[in-house]
Order: sequence, then structure tokens, then C-alpha cells
Amino acid sequence: MALKAVETISQTGNRIKQGFTFLELTFVVLIIAVLTGLSVPMLRNAFSNMQLLQSSSNLADVLNYARQAAILDRCEYRLRLDVSEKSFWIEQNGSKSGKVYSLPKGIEIYSKMDQIGFYPNGKSDDAEIIIKNKAKIFIFTLSNTARFIKIEKTIPR
Repeated sequence: MALKAVETISQTGNRIKQGFTFLELTFVVLIIAVLTGLSVPMLRNAFSNMQLLQSSSNLADVLNYARQAAILDRCEYRLRLDVSEKSFWIEQNGSKSGKVYSLPKGIEIYSKMDQIGFYPNGKSDDAEIIIKNKAKIFIFTLSNTARFIKIEKTIPR
């Protein structure tokens, strides 16, 4: 669809062409391109942060589930962490119990331990799990004596 200038006749009888010049159109396109270029990195970071929040929420849910299931079932449950595959899952009696959670691209998980035990008395192994992206870090701290999971959110320097 081509833009056409519209001709009108003024009160004095002169013909006047109305429309946009090429320079005006170029300027508007340039402004749109600059705004798009500035917004794409912000949207990418927002999406990455949303994925980190979802992954952290999944990990917190799995940790709480393992603790509660160990108490209710009166048997040991283990959280298994595969740092190289960026995944985690629950095991009961040496076999997987439930879903395997895989982290999205750009999200990393770290721990000194590849498995964390949850016991029928409500206690767990002392452990620290770090889950992060480029902008934020969540640190999950499990304490044998506290019987709760401490979650800290930090921003890397």
C-alpha cells in the first residue's frame, strides 16, 4: 500500500499537498528501531528472572515435599542433584519418586553435595544449594537442627 499525498484547495484557491515527507517517515522508523533495540535486552532479562523464580519455587516445593513425606511415610527421602545435567528429583528407597525437574537454559544450580537426606524425625542433612542466573542468586540453606529451609535472594556484584 503506497502512501499518497492528498491535495486540498485552500481558502485562497491554492492547491496544497498534505502528507509525510520521506525524511519524516525515516525519522519515525529510526525512533521505533531505537526503542525496539533498547527494550529487547530488558525483556530478555525479565524472562530469565521469571524462569529463575519458577525454578527456585520448584526447588523449594520439592525440598518441603521431601521433608513432609519423610515424616508422614516414616522413611528416608533423598533429594538428588545432578549439577552437570542441571536437574533434581526425589528418591525414596533408592528409586525416583515423582518428577525430574530440569532447569532452563541460563539457570545454574550448585551444591557441594549430590544428595540430601530427609529423615522421619523431621531433620535433614546440612546443605546449601545455590540456584542462579546472570542477574540473581537464590541460596537455599538446610539445617539439621532448624528443621526449616532458609532462602536468601542476592544480586551478584
